[in-house]
Formats: sequence, structure tokens, C-alpha cells
Amino acid sequence: MKLGFCLFALLAGLASTGSELTATTVGTAAITQGCTISSFEASSLTCTALTSDYQAGFTTPSQAAFSGVYSVTGATATFSESGYASAGTFKGYVSESSVTGTYPIVGISGGPESGMIDILTFSDPSLNETAGSLILGLSLDSTTNVSGFGVDPTGSGEGLYAYAGPLLTGSGAIPYSVYDPTGSFSTEYTGLSIPFVWGDPVTFEILFAPIVEAACNSVANCSPTWNYSGPAYVNALDTAVLNSLNVYNANGNLVPSADWKVTSASGLDYTSTGIVPEPSSYAILALVLGVFALCHRAATGRKSV
Repeated sequence: MKLGFCLFALLAGLASTGSELTATTVGTAAITQGCTISSFEASSLTCTALTSDYQAGFTTPSQAAFSGVYSVTGATATFSESGYASAGTFKGYVSESSVTGTYPIVGISGGPESGMIDILTFSDPSLNETAGSLILGLSLDSTTNVSGFGVDPTGSGEGLYAYAGPLLTGSGAIPYSVYDPTGSFSTEYTGLSIPFVWGDPVTFEILFAPIVEAACNSVANCSPTWNYSGPAYVNALDTAVLNSLNVYNANGNLVPSADWKVTSASGLDYTSTGIVPEPSSYAILALVLGVFALCHRAATGRKSV
């Protein structure tokens, strides 16, 4: 049952609500998704986004948070969730506890989602107007805790979900890569191939979602009610980061980063190792003050001559 009915139904819901970004949108979004209820008789998404934050562009990060009890007929659970998305950096936290279910409900899961969309144009004089492809990479780190899974009548499971690939459109399950971490967790995620034409714009999307599930593990012990005290949590606040852009020619050969240039609709500075951070306001202020000090010293020196 671990990472079973609830999580797959929840991911189908994430695809339909998505990160609130569209094909014409460049920016970030964060959503706390609430929960998915699953039963042996039917599996259906019963929770909508509880909080969401969309930001056009990348000047301000998107952040969303929810903490409280979610209750529907036959099930109740306490969730604490937060999601964060900025230029190439994604974070999430979810905790679930105090779960009660009434048969045929057998599971309840939830978690936040964060993501971004941007439009890139790759150029190489020797390859322009030919086919190419892009594969994005993310570093993933998290800490998880689950308690009691596999012990009837209840238990918990967790998952870390990542997607980087072509723009998602329509509804249906997101083609996430699924990680089932235990304790401290660190790995590299390789995204899907994104086809493009050299010299023409191409849109990509990144999504990141830590999710937990509490469930009844045995039909015999689900009826009439079951309980899970928890907590189960996934702490992915340290974090998912875009750390590679690998670009290929029509033959599938990697094109050296020194041979291509890339521009973005967002104005972000992309390289083969991710996004170059913009200088902070403090760094800019320090630079201005430093230049002012040098000019003042030079002027003072001239006056004393």
C-alpha cells in the first residue's frame, strides 16, 4: 500500500491544477495541495488547492503554506504544508498526523507542489535551424520520517517527486520520477528530453513535490474505522536546485557548453550548470559604497597635493 492509491490520485490532481502556469506564462508557482482520499470502492480527488501563490517573472519567489485540519465525510487529518519556488530553487515540507478513516476509505495523502516555467532559445551558428534536445538536471535533498508502516492496521509512506521536461498541458498523471527516501536523502535527478530547434524558442517546466500518505494496510482491519497518530513528514526545505543543462544535436551528441549560447524570456542567465544568481541588493550597495570610497580617497588625495 506504500505510495499507493492516494499518491497516484494526488499526482493526477496536481496535473489538472498544475502550478497555475500556462504556455504563455514565465514565472513560478507554489501550491499546498491539501489531500487525496482513496477507498477500495472508488478512488477520487476530493481536495482542491488550499493555498497557492503565482508570481510572473522571477523577481519575487512564490510561497504557499497551510496548517490545520482537513475533514471530509469519513476521513479527517491534520496537515502542515509549505511550498517555495524561485529561479531554479524549489522547497517543500509536509507533515501528516491525527488521521481517522471510516471504511471504505483506506488512505489520505497530501503535500505541496512548487514549480517554474521559462522559455529558452539556444543558438550555435553551425547548428541553427536543425533539431536539438535539452535535458535538465536537479539536485534533490530531503529528510523524511515515517512511523509504523507495515504494522496493521495503519501506517505511513512518503515520496519525493520531481519533473523537468516539456511544458505540461491538459490533464492526466504527471510523469514524475519518484524517490522513496529514508532519513537524510541526497541524489541527482535527470529530467526528460525536451526537443527543440536550434535558434527557435522552447518552453520547459519544472515541478517538485514532497508527499506523505497515511493508510490502512489491511482490509480486515480497516472496518469500521482506523486511526493513524503519526506524524509522518518529508522535509525538503534543503532543497531541489536546477544544476545542469545538457544540450544535444540532432544525432544525440552532447554539444560542448562553450559552443552554444542561450537567452531566456525571463532574462535569467542560464549556463550549463544552472542559473547564475543575480547579485543581491546588499552586494550592489556594497559595490556602490566601495566605488564611492575609492572616488572620495582619490579626490582627497588630489586636494592634499
